[in-house]
Amino acid sequence: MIKQALSDFIVHINCDREVELYNEAGLQHEMALFLRKALGKDFTIRLEYPIGKVGIKEKLVKKEMDIYLSRKDKPSEQYCIELKLPYGRSIPRRMFQVHEDVFFLEQLKSKGFKKGFIFFTTPAKTFWREDLGPAKLYHAFTHRGLKIETLFNEDVPPFLRKTQSVDPIFQYRKSYKAVWQDFKLGHLNSKGNAEDWKCWLLEV
Repeated sequence: MIKQALSDFIVHINCDREVELYNEAGLQHEMALFLRKALGKDFTIRLEYPIGKVGIKEKLVKKEMDIYLSRKDKPSEQYCIELKLPYGRSIPRRMFQVHEDVFFLEQLKSKGFKKGFIFFTTPAKTFWREDLGPAKLYHAFTHRGLKIETLFNEDVPPFLRKTQSVDPIFQYRKSYKAVWQDFKLGHLNSKGNAEDWKCWLLEV
């Protein structure tokens, strides 16, 4: 149900030329409004929701969920949606944050969440066209889509390494893949210039 609603959101934004995507907060609110209509009164939807509010006392890789959903008739059925909307700045760090999001969603599932999703969209062609360097971090993003696997220190540029440990930075329960989709083709930015966006949706 949630995944279908997110797929419908992609179609909705593609068809609605009046919607301007300018930052993650704007995307977050557009998605929340759409989900509230699509899912009706069956779900509670919260933005920037602290993990402590759902009874998680342990320290996770993130403190808040971009979008939190739970069924009103079954509050223990919980979902989390993480969002990314980079414009081409700090690209390695944004790629690293995708790994953080995947790991965070795995942590939430280990705490009883039913599913988690990441929605990533950008007009920055670097994410699907260019090879930024030899680090494995960059190779997760290709012209086809995304592939997430366990990440080690040696897989990331030195400025992203927090320790010199040989242990994995993020060790996942499995690998994940997503495929690029065309998104907001010809969308006009704030300067009136046309931009071609792409997106992917990943389920954890």
